[in-house]
Amino acid sequence: MAISRYRPGKLFALVLLLASIGVGACRSTAPPDSSQELKRWAEGPISWLIQPEEWKDLRQTTRPGEAMAFVEAFWARRDPDRATPENAFRESFFRRVEAADILYSEATVEGSMTDRGRALILLGSPSVVRIGSESTLAWEQGEESKRGVGTRDQRVEIWGYRLEDLPPNLVRWATASKKGSGNVLELTLTFVFEARGAHLRQGEELLDLAARSAVQRP
Repeated sequence: MAISRYRPGKLFALVLLLASIGVGACRSTAPPDSSQELKRWAEGPISWLIQPEEWKDLRQTTRPGEAMAFVEAFWARRDPDRATPENAFRESFFRRVEAADILYSEATVEGSMTDRGRALILLGSPSVVRIGSESTLAWEQGEESKRGVGTRDQRVEIWGYRLEDLPPNLVRWATASKKGSGNVLELTLTFVFEARGAHLRQGEELLDLAARSAVQRP
């Protein structure tokens, strides 16, 4: 597989800046105040963060006022410094959502709901992106005599994250899960491109760990 490499830092920084000043999708960050609004809220990019036990509590949230209490507790669990009125994690999350919508929208799917959007939201911009192509089997259309199995080139993106560019909490979780794998210097995600867009082929465990590690332990 042929690979080219680039560092995306400046591009992602610019997009995050545009998102922070309101350029891009106008997504409301107002908390839901009913169980119906809470369920719609949970179907968006927030879904990348919600843990199994929180899904259970969410489905049992039916009384007036419970929706706002659920959301308040949800963000409080992810607040890195509860002694301050701001929640840096929540603010960063919504900036990344806006950036994902700018960068990765696919047809009728908002960028923040795509696989690459999910990665940007949970992990931030990669330290390096390697772009290449690989041959894959494909069914050849056309005249009956020419139909059959052939090959076509498929675009591949590998997002690499240096450990020093990731939150320490996530690094501890990720390296602990890779014990016996040698000295881990970089964590990666692999995306492949098809007609309907890019999808994640390798790295689901890392994204799950990122969502779990966002919850601050007592």
